Amino acid sequence: MEAPPQAPENYIPPVPTESPQPSVTPTSHIEKKWWILFGIIATIIVVFFVYALTLFLSSHQQTPQDTTQLSEQNKQATTNNLKKEEPPTPHVEESPTFESYLDDLSYTEDEKEGTNLATYTINSDRTITKENATNNTTYLQEANNIDEHTFLWNYYAELFTNVPEIDYLTRFIVNTDGKEGSLASIYLDDSNVWELYIDPADALRKGKLFDPQDFTYTLVHEFAHLFTLNESQVDYSVFYEDECSTHLLDEGCLYPTAYFAEYFSEFWQGDMYDEWYMLVDGESEDQVYEFYQDYTDEFLTEYAATDPTEDIAESFAHFVLFDMPDQAETIAEEKIVFFYDFPKLVSLRNTLRHNIEQKDPTFFSHPLIIK
Repeated sequence: MEAPPQAPENYIPPVPTESPQPSVTPTSHIEKKWWILFGIIATIIVVFFVYALTLFLSSHQQTPQDTTQLSEQNKQATTNNLKKEEPPTPHVEESPTFESYLDDLSYTEDEKEGTNLATYTINSDRTITKENATNNTTYLQEANNIDEHTFLWNYYAELFTNVPEIDYLTRFIVNTDGKEGSLASIYLDDSNVWELYIDPADALRKGKLFDPQDFTYTLVHEFAHLFTLNESQVDYSVFYEDECSTHLLDEGCLYPTAYFAEYFSEFWQGDMYDEWYMLVDGESEDQVYEFYQDYTDEFLTEYAATDPTEDIAESFAHFVLFDMPDQAETIAEEKIVFFYDFPKLVSLRNTLRHNIEQKDPTFFSHPLIIK
C-alpha cells in the first residue's frame, strides 16, 4: 500500500471560510414611530392614574370638621337655590283694629236712609277731607272716629286703583242704619253729585272687617251703578219719556251708546219690563220675591229682580268676581257673558281682580258666598 503523499515542507494550510449567515432585516422607520407613540400614551395613562390616586387619598384625609363644614356649605347652597325657585309668599293685608262705637248701640231710628255720622269731601288725589259731623250725642264718638273712616275709604279707593270712573265720586259719607241694614250704597243727589255711603255697623265688628268677601262684593256692586249711570252714560238733562229715545231712568235718559242701553234692550225691553212695571215697581219685597220666583232662570239673585238698575249691577258684580260660564244655559248666565263682548270691560275686570288680589291673595281661592 502506498503511503499518502507528504505535503511540501513550506505548505501552509488554507484557513477555512465560515458559512454565510442569513441577514436580519432592521426595524422599519414606521414601526419605530408607533412604538414611540405607544410609549407616550402609556406614560400619560400612568401619570393620570397617579394623579387620580393622589386626589382620592387626599380627599379621605379630610378632618371631620372639614367634612361638616362642606356639608353645611352644601346645605346652604341648596337652601339658597330653593329660595330662588320658590315664589314669594303673598302678603295678606290685615285689617287694623279700631275702637268700635257702634257695636253695642240699640237702634230705634225709623228713617230709612239712616243717620249721617260724618261727611267727607273726596279730593282730586283721592284723599278725603272732613266736611262736617253729626251733633247727635249718641253717635258723637263714632262721628269723630277719623282713623276708622279713613280706613274704610282707603279700602274702597285701593280696590278701584287705576279705575278712572271713581273720580265721578264727590263725597264719602259714613252713615248708619244699624246692623243688618244697608252695608253700602251709592247715590246721585239733586245737584248731580255722586256720593258713596258706608255703614261701619255692618262693615266692621270690634274694629275689624266683619266679612271682607261680602264687603268687596257689595262695593263692586255699588261701583256698577257709578259705572253705568255716570254722566258719560246718562243724559241728566232729560226728564220725560217722550224726550228719551232709549230708556228713561230716575237719573235721566240713557245715551244710545251706553252699556246699560244695550243691556236693557237685550234683557228687559218689551213684555218683561211691562210685567215688572205693573207688578213690582215701587212695591214691597214680597212682590219682588214673587217676580223672582217666576223668572229664576233670568236673574242671578233675588235682589236683581228689584229693578233693571239692580239687575245690571248684580250681573256686573258676577262678571267681575266669578268665572265666565262655560256655556250660557240660562238668561241669567247670558247676562254675565254680555259684558265679555266689550274689550274695555274685560280690561276693567282684569284690573279689579288684580286689585282685589292685592288686598286679599286668597279671595278667589274659595267660593264666594253672596248674602
